[in-house]
This record gives sequence, C-alpha cells and structure tokens, in this order.
Amino acid sequence: MKQLLPIHAETCPHYLHLLHSKIATASHHIHGHDHDKDDWAGARHVCAHLLRHSDDDLQGVWDAVTNGTVNVISSDHSPSLYDHKLGKGNPVFKAQTQGINTVPVLKDIPNGLLGIVTRLPLFFHAATSPSLAGP
Repeated sequence: MKQLLPIHAETCPHYLHLLHSKIATASHHIHGHDHDKDDWAGARHVCAHLLRHSDDDLQGVWDAVTNGTVNVISSDHSPSLYDHKLGKGNPVFKAQTQGINTVPVLKDIPNGLLGIVTRLPLFFHAATSPSLAGP
C-alpha cells in the first residue's frame, strides 16, 4: 500500500473575519485625521487571495478550521502606512506628485495585511467564545 504524505492547509485571521466590502471603503483615518472622499482608501485591505464576499464564505473557512482541513493559522504580515512613500497609497501619491495622468492599478499596491499582532488574540477570543467561531 502506498503511503500518502500529509497535506497542510493554512489561513489567516483576515480570511475568517473580513469581507471584501471593506475594500470599497471611501474614507480612512491617518495620523488622527479623517480623510473622506478617497476613492483609493480601500487599498489598505488588499491581500492575496482577496477577501471573501459573504458571511457564508467566512463560515466555510471557519468550518475548514474546525474540521481540521485547515490546520495552520498563519499571517501574511505585511504592514505599511497608507501614506508612506512605500505604502498602499503609493500608486496614487506617485501619480499625483509626478503629474502622471493615469489611474493607479491594483498590481501596484503592496500586498498583505497586518496579522502577527491580531492572530493570537482573535483565535483565543473565538476559542473561548464558541458563538464567535464564525460570522
């Protein structure tokens, strides 16, 4: 009989808690100031793979964690300040400062979200509040 190798699957906290509707946000908070009417503010939430669409999608990921299909909780920890020269708003700021008359594109946004700091508290909270293990 052939022995099968174990397969491991992983997820990150944001795939269990956030929906893609966050990407559509039109305001953000920088250094104590609210900035409304920023069509690019959703760039703060860009990660790969993209965030899920519905609570049912989130529940599916939670179910996979609960049944052992997903057995690693990791992080694609990639912090950046939105308004930093290398941050997620960089494509817009670069276009504005260089006078480029182009629309920034998704591929130019630094990829990833914060995750190291939130991973353990989110899972501890979910584990000690079973009704929270899912949307």
